Amino acid sequence: MGRQLSKKTVVERLLDFGFSNDEAEIYFFLLRTGSCPASLISRRLRFNRVKAYRILKALEEKGAVGAIIGRPTKFVATPLEKMTDQLLEEKKKTILEMEESRDEMVEYWRKIQTGVETLEEPRFRILQGRKQIYDFLIRMFERAETEISILTTRNDLQRFSFYGVSDPLESGNLAKRLLTQVDRHGIETIENLLDFAEVRHIPLTTAMRLVIVDGSEVLNTFAMEDSMSMTTQRDIGLWTNAHNYVESMKIFFSSLWSAAPDARQVSEAVKAGKVPQRIRIIGTLQEYNETYKAMMESSKEEASIIEKDISRIPLSIRDVQGIMDRGVKIEILTQVDASSIAYTSQLAKYAQVRHQQTYMPELQLLVVDQRELLARVPHLKTYGYTTWSNLEPHVQTMMQIFRDKWANSVPATEILPKLATEQKLLEGLRLAEKSLQALDWITEVPGQLATTTGTNISFTLVAKHKERPLNPVALDLLVEEDALGQIVELKAKARSVGASLQILASTRPFYKEESKLADLYGITLIYAIDPNDLATKIVNEAKRVLEGPI
Repeated sequence: MGRQLSKKTVVERLLDFGFSNDEAEIYFFLLRTGSCPASLISRRLRFNRVKAYRILKALEEKGAVGAIIGRPTKFVATPLEKMTDQLLEEKKKTILEMEESRDEMVEYWRKIQTGVETLEEPRFRILQGRKQIYDFLIRMFERAETEISILTTRNDLQRFSFYGVSDPLESGNLAKRLLTQVDRHGIETIENLLDFAEVRHIPLTTAMRLVIVDGSEVLNTFAMEDSMSMTTQRDIGLWTNAHNYVESMKIFFSSLWSAAPDARQVSEAVKAGKVPQRIRIIGTLQEYNETYKAMMESSKEEASIIEKDISRIPLSIRDVQGIMDRGVKIEILTQVDASSIAYTSQLAKYAQVRHQQTYMPELQLLVVDQRELLARVPHLKTYGYTTWSNLEPHVQTMMQIFRDKWANSVPATEILPKLATEQKLLEGLRLAEKSLQALDWITEVPGQLATTTGTNISFTLVAKHKERPLNPVALDLLVEEDALGQIVELKAKARSVGASLQILASTRPFYKEESKLADLYGITLIYAIDPNDLATKIVNEAKRVLEGPI
């Protein structure tokens, strides 16, 4: 490099290495001039001397300048090649550390995403009148991309043909599955459907309709007048894309489908005067409870139960004890929460109770002695869908679902102590809520904050001061061991709603790496077991919001 250094070129390149413009000016001056005191630097570059010392200190920390002790102290520039090599090594080290942190954060983010519902708000729509429902079904079928599943009556399928609802079904390469009752009145309709769809038989004792498209949206009807009228208003349906409900409906349909006989075989049997009926639709909640109790009373060896809300099992503790005393093994798969601690603890004395840690669909299932089953999918505030079956493939399929979920669950006795501790934390939150309200805070336990798009994000506690409503406090409890994942989740939620203070409270001390990540994300960590201690710490942290800038 024989040519003379250009000051402008060097200064501009130094900016790329993280220098400020003033730092680059002083470094270049020392590089050209050699060692000199701060007074000369400030005089030549026309800097205030305090400013010059401040910049020289920053350059020393970068390793770009060294001090020569003497009177006066002189400063000398680190050779350009050495200095840039040193900065490059530091940058490479920082990038490597960032890549490692990035990989850790991505891994934790993937963990918290699994089983966690999307933040997109599910939609619901009520449809009334046959024409409105049929027009909506046509649009659903037209936007279908992979699969359409339908459970409905023979009359409804005939009306589909008359109105043109079945036209989209007849085209395209979609998988089309139809469940309906095959009898002598509808054989011609069924045979026409077999040209473009797979059809199976299920006896229906009540008029109902269930349509699932692409596993992402559902339309079902519980009040359906089943005449051939196209203008009746007594046809009311609900459409939704709510993930949990759609998943439950998929499980319900698949369980019926796996057990239902092929429509061709049933059609031949109907022509011969024999109709197999080994699946029964349960029409009312009373009939469901009576069937449930009768099955349990007839059990001889085992009863396998799935019930997300254990309080909905239509049996008393004394009933369960009596069944166990007969030598029947009772297995219950549920999701234990704070509200069910006492009941679950009592039930666990007489039955094997396990807790499902991951997503659990709204499916109520009872399988007795692996010979008969009762399956129900509750629907919002209505009765829902329920079937009884003793068809062996159906029973074995649902039993396999039970065994798979049972193998991936944990004993409820392992969860109950943690939930008891969590109850103490919730008690602390209630105490904090009262204290905050006395200090003019508006609180919700649990609470929600809205994003700019209108989506509501849930937190264990949300607090807003009346004078600073735009600076909310958002708090979550550490309910699992994965604190790192929950820190990332809390930050993602808080960022989307603009919470000024984010708190994660735990019943155990936080580890060093958890504290470091919390500091990086600006999350305040609180460790407390005593409810009063927790309440005091929350209130003190909330007060900091009022002390900060508006």
